Amino acid sequence: MRKIHITDVLFATIMQHGRTIYTARICGVTSMSEIVKIISSNMGTIMGMFTLNLRNGSQGWSTSSSLRLQRA
Repeated sequence: MRKIHITDVLFATIMQHGRTIYTARICGVTSMSEIVKIISSNMGTIMGMFTLNLRNGSQGWSTSSSLRLQRA
């Protein structure tokens, strides 16, 4: 994972079975765990396996990873 700076503007897209189910513009974070926490809290009761596409608009990189959300 590339470095995320607190001033970076990130664009997150969550996809499941080829459909976009969530998009967000995220600022003020420095770690992947903070990003997942924001996404998880905003997706409500949606659970399962997803693909997270993350683009850093400030640094010009993008990455894709699998993400599993579950409720406790």
